[in-house]
Formats: sequence, structure tokens, C-alpha cells
Amino acid sequence: MTVSADRRAPGGRRRPGIGVRLTAWYTLTALAVLLGTSLLVLVALRALLVHDALRGARLHAQATAALVAGVASKLSDSGEDRVRLDLQSPALVVTGSQSGLFVQITDTAGNVVNRSSNLNGHDLPVGPPGTTTQGLRPSPGGGPSVAWVSQPLKHGSVVVGDIQVAESLASADQFQADARKVLLWADLAGATLAAGVGYLLARKALSPVRAMVAAARRIDADNLGARLPERGPRDEIREIAEVFNAALVRIQAAVEAQRRFVAVSSHELRTPLAIIQGYAALLGRGEAGDDIEAEHASAVIRDEAARMRRMVDRLLILASGEVGERGHWERVDLAALAGDVHEAMQIMASPGRLALEVPGPVWVAGDRERLQQVVVALVDNALKYTPGDRPVRIRVVDGQQPALEVEDEGPGIPPEDLPRLFEPFFRGDPAHSRRTDGFGLGLSIAQLIAREHGGAIEVRSDVGRGSCFRLRLPPAAPA
Repeated sequence: MTVSADRRAPGGRRRPGIGVRLTAWYTLTALAVLLGTSLLVLVALRALLVHDALRGARLHAQATAALVAGVASKLSDSGEDRVRLDLQSPALVVTGSQSGLFVQITDTAGNVVNRSSNLNGHDLPVGPPGTTTQGLRPSPGGGPSVAWVSQPLKHGSVVVGDIQVAESLASADQFQADARKVLLWADLAGATLAAGVGYLLARKALSPVRAMVAAARRIDADNLGARLPERGPRDEIREIAEVFNAALVRIQAAVEAQRRFVAVSSHELRTPLAIIQGYAALLGRGEAGDDIEAEHASAVIRDEAARMRRMVDRLLILASGEVGERGHWERVDLAALAGDVHEAMQIMASPGRLALEVPGPVWVAGDRERLQQVVVALVDNALKYTPGDRPVRIRVVDGQQPALEVEDEGPGIPPEDLPRLFEPFFRGDPAHSRRTDGFGLGLSIAQLIAREHGGAIEVRSDVGRGSCFRLRLPPAAPA
């Protein structure tokens, strides 16, 4: 198995790596945050500058109103006309114009009676007479906008006019423009720094992935024992490595089982082929002494050919992973099936040796013929490996998951052999295997049939005390 990577997009263009994409996303996210923050800073700065401009205009208006109130109180005996004449005094507007403010005074009818020279004949906005108002508007005569305030002028409790004071926002606009440039360059510098930091972080974060890729590239059919590194904290990347290594363990086991299967199959087939070849050569050379010897040679060839055919049929079943076309599935009484197998195999056991324990009807769903094949294989295996004077019991267990057990008092199975018990051609102790007939395929096919029925065969064994094979099957639906 060779691992390779192709990062080409469907159109044939090479896609950027994950590190580049992570860096790009990190940089764009940081830039968006910086730009959003800068925008909020500019909005807040603008609001602060306008607030300061309005505050300055309002303070000047309040000072002028206080001045008018003081003068008017001294001139109260001279009448309203004298007060109005006093509102036209240049002294009321000259101070504001010297401070860079625009100042305008109106009478109670809203008519302009005085203005600063820097207004150049233009008028400031006039609110409702006798009320305090403020706002922003374009500068009189064009140019930067202004923040303006209108406040009543009073003589005691009597309104004698209004004063409008406006402050240009030119300096505020310039300050904001400078701040905008500074923030823009700061955002670009921050985005560049974020790109560098993001690249380093992505590279560090993906270093285990690169190590995994390098290790995976070294794995092939001749090096299935290699594993991906499982270093670092227990995070998603380490979990991927663990899952991949677990898959490699299963693949390695499957490949090794396949190699053993091929090797053992070749070995098992070599013996009957050699026998057939030898007797065929004997007949071909005419060296059979008489008809009896010729008939014996022919019988041996037929027997070995039949044996090979049975072996090949079973090998094909195991190689395909299927037991053939699905037969007729129906409700099967596991107890009755066990009774049929018990009766049929009495001939292979000494009287009383094969015992049967059934509680009554136990219903499962499946192909009766195939299930009987499984039970026969389990009983046959127990009879072969159990000494002739020891019993073999067939037991049916009812419950949420029905089961059929075949228990013997044979030599038992060593713990190291249990994981390989259902492998093709595995026959346990070679010394004992030579004394028994068969290919070592019965249990493998039985397990395959059990799994196709949604069940499984389990084994528990004690060396020197015997073994118990348990066939678990799902219960049948109610009739």
C-alpha cells in the first residue's frame, strides 16, 4: 500500500495546502477584526471631536448670554430699544471671531442684528426663538462643516434675542484624516504580523500531519509493520494516527492471513496432486501388475480428485466470503434442529456418548439447511478431538438471544490458538491433527454462515478440561 497525495482541483489547478489556507483565513480574520476595530475607533473619535466642538460653541454662547444679561440689567431703565441697540455692539461678536468661532445674534423676531466678520455676510442656522438647539451643518460659504449652538439671550426672565455660535470642524476633519491613515497602516502592519504568526502556528500545528504523511508514504505491502507516529497531546490529529494505525493492524492481519491461506492451500493441494500424478504416471507407463493394481490406482486417483474438488469448493466459499446464494429463510426451531443433528450423528459416536439438552421450541430466523451445516460442523469437530470415552453435549439455550452450545471434555485449546481457531486450514496441535481427517476448513465456513445469519460462534476452553463452542443467533420475529 503506497500513500500519495494529489492536491489538484477538479479543473487541474494545484490547490494550496492546508497550511496556506489556514494562514490565509487567519490573516483575513485578523484583518477584518483590525478594520472593524479601526472603524469603531474612527466613529468614536468623530463623535468625541464633534462633542468638543459643540461644547466649545456652547460655552462661548453661555458666556455671551451672561454678558448680555449683565449689560441689560444696567440699561433696564433706558427701555427695550436700548437693549436691542446693545445687541448690535461689535464687542459681543469680536471675541468669538478672534477665537475662530462664527457668532451671530438675532432679535426675538429671528432677524439677524449682529454677526462676526468671518461670516462674510452669510447666516448661521436659526432655531425657534427663545430655545436652545444645536447641530451640524455645512460651513457658511462652503468648506468644512461646522458644529453650531443656538441659545436665548435674556434680560431677567424676558428673552431679548438669541445667539448662534458655530465652530469649524476643519481641524477635527484633518485630525480624523491623519488618524485614518495611521490606523490603516497599523492594520496593514497587524495583518502582516498576523500572516507571519499564522504561518508559524499553522506550520507547527501541521508538523504532526507532515510526519504522518511521511510515515504513510513508507508503508507498502512489504512494510505493513510500520506505524504512524502517535506523539503529542491527545487531540484530533493523534486520534487520526491511532485510527489509521488500528486500520493498519487489521490490514496487516488480513494480508498475513491471506498469505498463510495461499501458502497452506498450496501445501494442501500439493499432496493429492502428487498422488494423482504418481498413479497416473504408473498407469501411463503400464507398470500396474494386473487389473487389480490398475483398479486400485484408478480408485486412488478418483478419491484424491474428489478430495481436491471438496477442498477447492470450500476454498472458493472462503475466498468469496459468501456461502452461496441465500436459501429459503424461515422460522427455524433451534431445538428441533439440534435433535435432528443429534440423531443423524449418533452413528459417529459410541452409544450414549452424544447427549442432548433442549428446553423446548426456540425460534430463530434463517436457512435451516445452512444452520444445520453449522451445527454438524461443531459436533463433528468435537467428536474428532475428544477421546472416545468422553461425552459431547449439545445444549440449546433460550433467552433474548438464542444459542446452541456444543460442549466436550477433550484436551482443550491453548490460549494462543484461540484467535486463529476460525482461520482456514488451522488445525491446532499438529500431532493430533495428523490423526484426524479433514482440511481445517469446517469451522471457518461455519463462522461465515453464522455471521451471514447475524450471529457468531464463540469459544471458551480450558486446557485439559474441554471446550464449549457457542452459536449465537438473533431470535425470529413473532409468528
